[in-house]
Amino acid sequence: MNREESRQSKRFERRLERRRERKWLRGPRHTRRKRWLRGFLLAMWYVLLVVATVSTVYHLWFGF
Repeated sequence: MNREESRQSKRFERRLERRRERKWLRGPRHTRRKRWLRGFLLAMWYVLLVVATVSTVYHLWFGF
């Protein structure tokens, strides 16, 4: 391996190490927060969908 290849391999190893550290720092706690947020947004979407449906049916039947 020449000097340039060894530099590149060291840089690559450092990048991999940094990625591993970042993943470790985010860890399961980060994914738990994301799941909670995703669940909350999905629930809000369904609530808005139901409200829009009920409102549409109400206005069509009672003619406001």
